[in-house]
Amino acid sequence: MHDPLGFVKWALSHAKKASIPDEALLPVKREECGTEEWEYLYGSVRVQTNRDTLDRYYTNHYAKSMTREKFDGYTAKWSERGWATDCQGLLDAYFTYALDEKTDINADMNYKYRCKSKGKLSEIERDFVLGEAVFMQSADTGKMHHVGWVCGFMPDGEPLVVEARGIAYGVTVTKLNSRGWTHRGLMSVDFDYENAADFKRLLETEESGGTPPPACGPIQVCAVIADFILDSGRYSLAVIKSDRK
Repeated sequence: MHDPLGFVKWALSHAKKASIPDEALLPVKREECGTEEWEYLYGSVRVQTNRDTLDRYYTNHYAKSMTREKFDGYTAKWSERGWATDCQGLLDAYFTYALDEKTDINADMNYKYRCKSKGKLSEIERDFVLGEAVFMQSADTGKMHHVGWVCGFMPDGEPLVVEARGIAYGVTVTKLNSRGWTHRGLMSVDFDYENAADFKRLLETEESGGTPPPACGPIQVCAVIADFILDSGRYSLAVIKSDRK
């Protein structure tokens, strides 16, 4: 069994820094995010974004739904030494290249065969935890066609999701409620969630100094917006202003 926090930290290292909200509570320092930002290609598991690869993926996956001009517009500034993956491919790449456990499944297989304690978002009341999977279900087929993972929280407790979002976005961090997630589940076949942090535990770590403030550069506490009473003491949740550009 693996620690879901290890995957979350790894995934954040491939997320576009510009996509991360300034007030995000994350399990890593912001400067540890996006050290190797990845793009998105449907049907891929960590492929290099050179011209031969892009030609192949356009022919095999995009030609029927997108003009070559539009595809080239999305990919024109991609580095030939960069990397791309698709949504489930982000997790598959972690297993295959970080853990040396070759894996290649899709989002629907993940939900059906890897997840427990799962169901519709509207029907599950337990707290979200780091590394929990969230899914989008196709209204036409009933299958899960997209997946992301809880990677942090906003100061109000809203979960943040790291996802390989699409060719126009790459790997990003998005607010849960800003996207069309329909289902959630713990990938308990592969991960041990017993000690996985929820919002309160991540906040406690943040306030106790276990993780530096999420913003880089000079920071300023603008206002305290809430107090939390936890087992280890009382903590204040503050709005933090950063001079980081």
